[in-house]
Amino acid sequence: MTITIKTDFINEEESKKSRFICHLKRISTEEEALFIAKIKKEHWKANHNCSAYTLGDRQEIQRTSDDGEPSGTAGVPMLEILKKKEIINVCAVVTRYFGGIKLGQRFDCSLCWKCESCDSGKSCVYVQMWLLPT
Repeated sequence: MTITIKTDFINEEESKKSRFICHLKRISTEEEALFIAKIKKEHWKANHNCSAYTLGDRQEIQRTSDDGEPSGTAGVPMLEILKKKEIINVCAVVTRYFGGIKLGQRFDCSLCWKCESCDSGKSCVYVQMWLLPT
């Protein structure tokens, strides 16, 4: 069963002095994923704005960006969570402000979500998604 978010969502976490802000946006076209550029412009002082999104009832369109993090360590793990949880039509952008402590080259994406007010049994409120050091 696929799900999507009911409303857009922002969550902020701190880990080892780095600040992470996750923006989730429901999208229905690749043009709506240009939301990534808006976040990058808004957080232009951030070290990274990594992103991933899926589009289509079967996740036919999938895109990622590590935005300067080592290749495959941020956007791809974010996409894997979206795929594994069968979350469709969602764009995720995780902004990182470096806090002075290197977190290593491999990140583990943690996902915490729960259904709160599902509409039509498929769309759920998304709660948190952020990058945590492994």
